[in-house]
Amino acid sequence: MSKLSDMSDIELINAFNKEVNNPWWGSARATHLSNIREEFNMRGYDYSAIWDENGISYRNKVKLIDKKIVIE
Repeated sequence: MSKLSDMSDIELINAFNKEVNNPWWGSARATHLSNIREEFNMRGYDYSAIWDENGISYRNKVKLIDKKIVIE
């Protein structure tokens, strides 16, 4: 897989959506998920639909509309 920063917006959203409802956990996955969130920040995405004080929710697939992440 290419670096997240090299991905198109669609590829980055697809990378997030691959993690939806994934029951596996580990340090590599935690790092990957953190990197996705950081890339969302770098691109200026509004991901408030999936973020709260507890962190990001990976319960629902998302799509990107004008730099705003919305639940499908």
